[in-house]
Formats: sequence, structure tokens, C-alpha cells
Amino acid sequence: MALNQLDAARLRLIKSLPEKTAQLAQEVAAGTAPGAFYRVVGGDGRQQPTPQPAAPVPAPAQPPVAPTSSPPPDPEARERCPTCGEDVPAANITMHKVACRRRRPCPHCDEQVPASDLEAHVAARHRPQPCPHDGCGESFTGDRMPDHVAACEHAPVPCSACEATVPRAKLPWHTAKECPERVVKCPHNGCRVDGTPRAIEKHEASCHFRLQACRYCDTRHPLFELPAHEDQCGSKTQLCPQCQARVTVA
Repeated sequence: MALNQLDAARLRLIKSLPEKTAQLAQEVAAGTAPGAFYRVVGGDGRQQPTPQPAAPVPAPAQPPVAPTSSPPPDPEARERCPTCGEDVPAANITMHKVACRRRRPCPHCDEQVPASDLEAHVAARHRPQPCPHDGCGESFTGDRMPDHVAACEHAPVPCSACEATVPRAKLPWHTAKECPERVVKCPHNGCRVDGTPRAIEKHEASCHFRLQACRYCDTRHPLFELPAHEDQCGSKTQLCPQCQARVTVA
């Protein structure tokens, strides 16, 4: 009896398969089927789950891309020019190379000079030029002229005392004999006073060592000794009140 009931249940299930299959197909088409999707395989009514579309796999993380812009140039960086060997700022090396290729070597000193300036360079540095100082008359090339000018005897130089300008060769004589601010000594023997010529000229009028002639004889004595000499001078005379003759006083 139990077997007959089981067979009857199976029979009912088989009979209902076409109807359920059609219903499920409608739900799948409408997107309302719950759970997994099924598809009918073969004529026996067996159902298999419809494969679900694979979930998208996330792409692996990419490493950060380094910036493509180059760092700013170092303003202190320098490069050596392969033509002239000069160290120039790296930022200017391109323009320098272009200009350097237009240079020519000087035939006198081998210096690299712009072609347009070569003639002026030769004239200024290597052609003899007269010394600019009056009275000199010598000529030197431009590269030797600075040394000559610095030592030329005719170059004007200032006096450190009076600020007058005199030729270098004359400066020692000017300092010793001509400068109004030079220091001179009093010319009278024994006097130690010194000063400028103008100050000594005023001093001489009252200098105690200035020689003064005796009123009674021909001898000369320092001013500070003259009174004592005249008091004792053997040639001292007086006017005679009787005959008006001058007589020696003992």
C-alpha cells in the first residue's frame, strides 16, 4: 500500500512538471524568479541551475605614477664651456655655446674674442699707446699700460699735508722745500721751536736766540744775552756833555 502511494505521488509530480516548467520560464523571463535560475535539460523534465554571471574581479591596484615634470634647475649649478673652458651658469650654457662659436682667438694673446670685437681688442690691448701723463712721452701696449701708469714719475699725486697735486717725481722736493704745511725748525742756533713756515716767521721776531748787534761794538749776541753784554761792553761810550764827542766808558 505504501508503495502504491509513493508511485502515485511520483506520477502526480511528473504530470505537473510541464506546467511548473512553463511558469518558471515566465518568471525567469520577467526576472522575478526567486533564488537560483533553472533551465530545463532534455525531455525528461530534469532542471539544473542556470549559471549566474561571474562577479567582476577588481583590477589590481596600480603603483602611483611619478610626475613627468622635471625638477627646477639649480640656480647655482655651473657648466664648463667645451670651446673656451669658461665656467658659466648652467641655465645660460646653451646661449653661451652659440656665442662662443662666433669667437676668434686673438693673434697676440690667444684670448677668445667675439669676431666683431677682435679689432677693438687688438687696438686696446696690443697696440702701443702714449702714456696719458704730461711730460712722459713713453708708449706701452694696453696690457702693460696699467703697470706703467701706476708707477709713472709724471703721474700727478696729492701731497698728504697740503693736498696740492704734483708729479710723483717732484713730491719729495715739494714735501721738503715747497709745501706750506711742512714742518721746519727755527733757524737760530740753540732754538728748538719748530712749526710751519708761516708760524716760524712770526716766531723769529721774538726768538730769544735771534742774533742782535751790540750798540757799542760790532759783535752780535743772542737777544737774551745782549743786555748783559752791553752793560759790560769794553767799547761802551757816552756822549761828552762838554764837547759832544763820544768817549769810552771804563
